[in-house]
Amino acid sequence: MSKVSHQERIERELARLLKQRRESLGLSKVVTAQRAGLAVMTIFFVEELKRCPSINTLLRIAAALEVDLWQMLRDATSAAQHAKKS
Repeated sequence: MSKVSHQERIERELARLLKQRRESLGLSKVVTAQRAGLAVMTIFFVEELKRCPSINTLLRIAAALEVDLWQMLRDATSAAQHAKKS
């Protein structure tokens, strides 16, 4: 079994938080992509950890979801640190 790095845990948490936010707003991937000016597949790839998005892409998704990316990164980092201790 491979060991998951701290960075990978943060990436997983961020993807989970973005998807959770999108769903809590009742938005589809299509609407989120339209709001962000991105391809639908980009939203899918980010949420499913298929690609490592640029900061620009993350900022656009965060704006579409009306959330502060930096706070979300802090939350993802905190959750990743907690998961490491579990």
